Amino acid sequence: AQQIDQEVRLFVEQAVVTSKEVIGGKMDTLKKIAVELIGKETLEQAKSQLDIGFTTIYDYLISVDGLIRAKTAQDEGRFDLLSSYYALLHASGKTNEGAKEGESE
Repeated sequence: AQQIDQEVRLFVEQAVVTSKEVIGGKMDTLKKIAVELIGKETLEQAKSQLDIGFTTIYDYLISVDGLIRAKTAQDEGRFDLLSSYYALLHASGKTNEGAKEGESE
């Protein structure tokens, strides 16, 4: 019984460490999402300035380029988040929990 308790404790401690590593490394993802939101705001502002003649088409296109870069960063952030999620599932041993009966692992 003590050996089982020690093995379970070790497994839980390893899962906690892995979880902290995965979650702790997601600051880049949050930053990418923030950049995307700022990009959208910038584009909206540039469009309204273009509509009233306050800015040139060149400045507007620079804003569009910034939005495209921000959307790319957001997509990369989403991919990183999903990748981390599946790494966490794998580390916890729950990768096949939702499999239907009769399917192979």
